[in-house]
Amino acid sequence: MSEIKKIKNLKEFSTSADRFEGANLLCPGCAHSIIVREVLNATNDDLILAASTRCLEVCTAVYPYTSWDASWIHIGFEN
Repeated sequence: MSEIKKIKNLKEFSTSADRFEGANLLCPGCAHSIIVREVLNATNDDLILAASTRCLEVCTAVYPYTSWDASWIHIGFEN
């Protein structure tokens, strides 16, 4: 039987290391950055993130720097 995972409590959630760094070019208070930060901090699982070309991807991955502390892949605009 699989192990039941415990949800982080408030103390663990507030003191966990950020997996989405604050050094990015997004607008202050941008909903994208808030949502991504909260989702990534809510889990301890190893994640692979996929991002299409939009402001979140463009503003967080300006070569040679990145704001992501998780594995991620860029998906193009092809039709």
